[in-house]
Amino acid sequence: MTNKPRRQHTLRRPRIKVSWPVTVKVDNRLLHGEALDVSAFGVKVRLEERLHDTSIVTLHLEPTRGHPLDLQAILWRTDNDGPVFFFLKQVPEFLAQISGTTPASGTPSPPPRVSSILVVDDAPDIGSFAQGALASEGYLVRVTADPPEPRRMTKRG
Repeated sequence: MTNKPRRQHTLRRPRIKVSWPVTVKVDNRLLHGEALDVSAFGVKVRLEERLHDTSIVTLHLEPTRGHPLDLQAILWRTDNDGPVFFFLKQVPEFLAQISGTTPASGTPSPPPRVSSILVVDDAPDIGSFAQGALASEGYLVRVTADPPEPRRMTKRG
């Protein structure tokens, strides 16, 4: 039996621990929480309420240094300590600088690229298994049991 080599720690995106107030706007609701760590690609947040995976939200971050930031993001996964959001557009240079992903020359890093996969299956166990397996390999996975949902997703933009 061949063991699959473990991913090297260097493949992880650099993150910094923070304690910033954050407001998450999802649908017509405003949820208040605390940003736990942040990178140029996303943020982990502590919230009282659980969100549906793949929810598209607007995040209002209030860093201790710098100006408040409003960023669109998608709920990528939920860890034990909170949801992890992936930014949908390139982040302001401020976040790239503090997370160490902007070169010293001041040239902004390119926007993050993530391969996404849509799983459509009416069996919750299959959708859950596919999401876990694919997300662990770095894919952004959206799961639905509703066959018309993919068409609605593509019309949203």
